[in-house]
Amino acid sequence: MKILLALFVLLFSSLVVAEDDLNGTSIVCGKIVKADEHPEMNKYGIEYFVLGFDFLKNNIVKLYDNNGIILGEPDGSTFDFTYRINLVSIFIEKWLFIDRKTIDFINAEGEKMWSGEDCIIYKDEKIDMNLIKMEKKLINEITKDNKL
Repeated sequence: MKILLALFVLLFSSLVVAEDDLNGTSIVCGKIVKADEHPEMNKYGIEYFVLGFDFLKNNIVKLYDNNGIILGEPDGSTFDFTYRINLVSIFIEKWLFIDRKTIDFINAEGEKMWSGEDCIIYKDEKIDMNLIKMEKKLINEITKDNKL
């Protein structure tokens, strides 16, 4: 009976660990920038931004930042970071955490940087195409009422 119990515990704990492996998961977020929300962005003519996190092996996450909104780098920048997870959060190198329930992005000061409502989670899909799809979706939303 003890052996059966031990095997059950080992099997259950390995399943829990396996489900916490984010390798192959990506998060793509997009938001239309309104002038009154982000005047510092609109002065550069930025009307939308797209952000992606691609979770790779060995606790590496690749950040795709199309407008430099997060790290202030040039358009189309990508950066590799390490991450760790617990039951409620994904921590990305001391400066950002993602709430696993809401997908809200919170900075080190505890301020909400991005709402999970603007994000889509993908499993086992190429992030490049999903970033393009998000960008097209935002452009279509911005231009839907254009007459010319």
